[in-house]
Amino acid sequence: MLKFGFEDTGTTTTDSVAGVTLNILNSAGAAADLHGATGTGVGGFGKTLDFTSAPGSQAAGPVASTTANSALGFGSVGTWTITQWIKPVTGANLNAALSRLFIYGVSGTIQDASANAMGTEMENNGTSVRISVNNGNRMSLGLTPALTLNSWSFIAYTYDGTTLKMYSGNEATAATQIGSVTLTAAQAAPNFGTAGSMFLGNNGNLNRSFKGYIDDARFYTGAGDATFVENVRQSALPDPNVSATTITPTNSPIYAGTPVTLSATFGGTAPFSSFVWQSDGGTSGVTWTNLLGSVTNTYALNTTGMTAATNQFRLIVTGAAGSATNTPASKIFAAASGPIIVANTIIVPSAAAVGNTVVASATFDGTRPIAYQWHLTTNGVTVNIPGATSNVLTIASAQFTDAGSYSLVASNNPGGVPSVLTNTPATLTVTPLFGASISDLGTTAPVSGGSDIFQLNTNNNTKFPDTLNYYDNNNGTSVGLSGQTFTTGNNSGGYAVNGLYIKYGGIEGGHAAGLVETLRFYSMSGSVATLLATCQNTNPAPAIANGDWTQWSGLTNIVLQPSTTYAYTLFVSQSGGNSFEQMGNASNTPSYYAGGEIALIPAVGGTATFGASHNFDATFLVNLLTLGGSGVNTTPTNITAVVSSGHLTLSWPSDHTGWRLQNQTNAISVGLRTNWVDVAGAGATNQVIIPINSANGSVFFRLVYP
Repeated sequence: MLKFGFEDTGTTTTDSVAGVTLNILNSAGAAADLHGATGTGVGGFGKTLDFTSAPGSQAAGPVASTTANSALGFGSVGTWTITQWIKPVTGANLNAALSRLFIYGVSGTIQDASANAMGTEMENNGTSVRISVNNGNRMSLGLTPALTLNSWSFIAYTYDGTTLKMYSGNEATAATQIGSVTLTAAQAAPNFGTAGSMFLGNNGNLNRSFKGYIDDARFYTGAGDATFVENVRQSALPDPNVSATTITPTNSPIYAGTPVTLSATFGGTAPFSSFVWQSDGGTSGVTWTNLLGSVTNTYALNTTGMTAATNQFRLIVTGAAGSATNTPASKIFAAASGPIIVANTIIVPSAAAVGNTVVASATFDGTRPIAYQWHLTTNGVTVNIPGATSNVLTIASAQFTDAGSYSLVASNNPGGVPSVLTNTPATLTVTPLFGASISDLGTTAPVSGGSDIFQLNTNNNTKFPDTLNYYDNNNGTSVGLSGQTFTTGNNSGGYAVNGLYIKYGGIEGGHAAGLVETLRFYSMSGSVATLLATCQNTNPAPAIANGDWTQWSGLTNIVLQPSTTYAYTLFVSQSGGNSFEQMGNASNTPSYYAGGEIALIPAVGGTATFGASHNFDATFLVNLLTLGGSGVNTTPTNITAVVSSGHLTLSWPSDHTGWRLQNQTNAISVGLRTNWVDVAGAGATNQVIIPINSANGSVFFRLVYP
């Protein structure tokens, strides 16, 4: 019905099907010739509608339009297709305006969301598009299609009376369906009556301007299939046409001996009689030589023996309408090489609680292919990790037996000579998971002791509380040490955490019964938090009313050192996925304190983010017991093991706190060996809880003192 190619000149543009003429206006509303120069169109072919002068925001901008035009009176359209090429440009600020690309509808000054209208528009900061049909029935694919600034993209929508489909492609990539939605006829079949209006690059109010280029905009009655849409895409390109060369792998340099693939897509009128790949041999494009055996649009390049140089590659395609040579691509080649370390092992997080996900990674370069094998070293014994044969190792649920030093071994075969290299290792620490219980104390505030860390404040939103340095970044004006933390006293034997009391209130209120709550303690060094222990309630959590105090008990296996800085977080997962982290975990918002600025601490430790505000609403008490400096029972004792709900609980008498729990992993048939490893953090407790994972095989445990 309509096809605008913008191959004409002047202040109007006329479609090549029905003769409908659009007036081209600039941002001031005056007639202007905004045709792009020859060669600015899709594929460097022909002209285009050049709206790069648009502000790309909610301000007056250029438009190509006609209103109340009887030539657009297409009546009721039950099935239809819209296609369009667009090229947004840098600095478009498109999302602020939801810039309009194509609008067609009933007579008058229309919007894309009007009844009996349809239109396409930008969204997501100019990285994608959406369509609105017949009073706002929209189809949005979020970041798909992913539009690239300063590059042409092809978009198409079809409606067959039931299903609205979206397609995307570009100069190098065929149009493919990327989404669909079912609509009723009343939603997606507008009636355009006897006269209509059309706008390209803006809306009827001229305040949704598109900053960029528009080419080959079409409207069809009837729903085209995928083949039809792809034919429309190709018809806007030169015949024949071929995309720029793609070189795989993409790393630079490519070392001699690495398998390399050259590829390009092509189109135009069949048949295609030849595909000839060429290389400039490092001559900067002066001399081109045919690559032997090139017969398709892909080519497997043998790089063995290639000398160090920058080489260009291009493809010549010959079809029924002639030949086309694509834009070459260049790649730096280097002499064959054994593995080269790009990045040594990094473990995230390097200190994890039992059950956390851990990812180790490292990067090597050199002649491909490169084979990988991860190693784990514990207590001086190094073993291969079965199945760990890529440069990324994921531990889905860390256990104590995963603690140790990780290194990655890379090997290849440059020039037929085997080469092996091991990178610098990194250490993973796995911290324990403890069990504790939660109780509801009602509104009665706990009585504080001499060693406790507390703020018993019920007035809310306290600023700079005296003698308290907990969760306040001070800025040099508040009493207490710097940092959103609390610091223990100077008792030489340290302190056991006898209990933790928190008053529920503020914006979070209470919470329901039966929830799993996770309490984490961290040691703090400046802004760096190191996970010390993770606790979860072993009893069904009671419902906590707004204003009630809760008590965590059974925490005496957490030992705090004297004159040391700590912090803690509490995570509660509500029904319906509504989770919040109290006292400042970075992974959940909002925070527990009403109007508060508190430390944001990653659950697995790491850098704590300190807020700028000092106002917070803290009502809590950390109950500490002083410990004797030498009160550890040195008589050997047994470990009690209890299995419940997929967890193994190991415990020993509390007067043996200070003994080290060790483990080793050997097959039952092998039995005990000498490869004992300390369980991190167990020396400060008398209980650990370990999720049971049958894939880990057998594990042996023992207690050692000192």
